[in-house]
Amino acid sequence: MAAERSRRTNAGRRYPSPSEYDYLRGNVVPKVDAVPDYDPEKKRRQVSRQVRKNRVKEAAITRGYMIFLTVASVAVVAICVLYLSLQSALITQNNAITKLQTQYSDLQEANDARYNNINDSVSLDDIRNKAMNELGMVYASPSQIITYENPDNDFIKQYSSIPDTATSGN
Repeated sequence: MAAERSRRTNAGRRYPSPSEYDYLRGNVVPKVDAVPDYDPEKKRRQVSRQVRKNRVKEAAITRGYMIFLTVASVAVVAICVLYLSLQSALITQNNAITKLQTQYSDLQEANDARYNNINDSVSLDDIRNKAMNELGMVYASPSQIITYENPDNDFIKQYSSIPDTATSGN
């Protein structure tokens, strides 16, 4: 019964002969089914003339399609040129900004150096001695000092006389 079942399921299959068993390697047995013949001419002959004409018409480029492609190509080229010009302008501006930042930092360093030189060259003791000895200046007496208290700000720009209500004499 098992022999009958194997004959039914294996009918039409070609198995290698015992001499061919030596050449099989691994656990995969190659398929022995024949590849169907493909004839492209036979397929072409089956297509009707009308279908072939329609295909030729579709493959042809019409005047409207050519105009559309031309306009689209010109638009793409114009956009690319515009993009490249904007990119070039951006690079130029970045270079100018970098140059100006370098100049600014150089000027700031020079300004700081000059400020420090001025501060180092002037001594407060020399100024006091010159003011008192050469120019005849003296310290203010306590009666000459007027104190002004401004609750709003920490500095004063005097454009007029200080009101009497805000002063307190020592």
